[in-house]
Amino acid sequence: VKASAVNANLFVRRPDSVPRIFAMLEPEPVGIDDFYVRYHSTQLLTVLLRACPHQVVAAVLSSPAGVVRLMDMLGEQEAIRNEALQL
Repeated sequence: VKASAVNANLFVRRPDSVPRIFAMLEPEPVGIDDFYVRYHSTQLLTVLLRACPHQVVAAVLSSPAGVVRLMDMLGEQEAIRNEALQL
């Protein structure tokens, strides 16, 4: 078992981890309006989804704004939209 998979699994198991990533993707005034924060948050979701897909999907579906936030990312700048499409 790879250490990265173990760390990803431990991260996703925490009930507040994926919602915190979604919080970084929220538009201002609630979230952070920084391209790089949003871009790397999207990349983090992609990596977590590859490492432990079932847990990430469950976390996204259980999050109140999970699916809506993913759909909102499709209207972002090109680089963020492309990362969101990989999800």
